[in-house]
Amino acid sequence: MDCIANCLVELRSRREQLDEAILALERLGTGAGARKRRRRPPEWLRAVQAQSQAQDTDAEARPRAGKAAPPRKEKKRRMSVEGKLAIQVGVALRQWKAGNPGASEEDLAKQRDRFRQQLQRKAS
Repeated sequence: MDCIANCLVELRSRREQLDEAILALERLGTGAGARKRRRRPPEWLRAVQAQSQAQDTDAEARPRAGKAAPPRKEKKRRMSVEGKLAIQVGVALRQWKAGNPGASEEDLAKQRDRFRQQLQRKAS
């Protein structure tokens, strides 16, 4: 009798382990347990999600109104004029510093102002 009780305890613990493993695999298959990623999901996951969505819509049996909205395009970020000017001044100043390694901080500030004025005139 003691042997049978031990077998039952062991079988129940294995059944719990199997139930947990099945739940984990089901979550992986449906993507419910996976963390969100910014890229598109793998093909097998999209197929599983499409099947589950099809089953949900079949169960509800409601007609869809019109076409689905097309995906929105992200707006391209535009740099401000001041930002572009700052980059251009930085590039010109770096080139000037390479040609004048012994320049003082005052010379550097004067040259920066000159470059800024020249580039502002060009932009106008």
